[in-house]
Amino acid sequence: MGAAPLSSWLARARAWAAGVPALLALATYAGTCVFLMCFYILAPLSRVVNWWYGTPPWSAALLREQEQTVLPPPDPARAAHVARLLRAHGDGSLSAATGINPEFQWFVTALDAPGTGIDGALAYCVAAGYGRRVAMAVGDPAAARADWPALAAAFTAAHPDAQFWHASSAFAGVLDAMGGFFVNDFGAETVIDLRVS
Repeated sequence: MGAAPLSSWLARARAWAAGVPALLALATYAGTCVFLMCFYILAPLSRVVNWWYGTPPWSAALLREQEQTVLPPPDPARAAHVARLLRAHGDGSLSAATGINPEFQWFVTALDAPGTGIDGALAYCVAAGYGRRVAMAVGDPAAARADWPALAAAFTAAHPDAQFWHASSAFAGVLDAMGGFFVNDFGAETVIDLRVS
């Protein structure tokens, strides 16, 4: 009597193992169908949506013109102000890189939002395409941490479609408290504090 359940279990295991290649083939076929559906159905549909809401697909020259962001000429007073703020508050991992990279612009509260009463700056670049312009802030603000909420509010008031990239967990908490932003964690960052107390 003990051999019957074992033999039935073995028979079921053999039947399942025989069906595994068929299941794998079915999964591969389904994955291929989904890929082809995305490629042949959704891609042309997105072109129709882009045409309906923005740039027609045949005007590639217009699209290239929109995607080229013309940076304003460097302002020595703005650069000196940002350098001072970076020396005082630039302890983020991208502070030095954003300070010297010519692709970044700086939102300086003393110049761009003088009514806020705070002194801070935030590096950003502008992405344009399909009739939209999005300001993408990069890194933490160069300002006192107590001024981060007011600086973020002033930046989003000046750039309503703003996005924030590579922010520390402290600044992500400020953005989360403001509301209206989705905060995603992408990995860890090691912080070595080199300041002398």
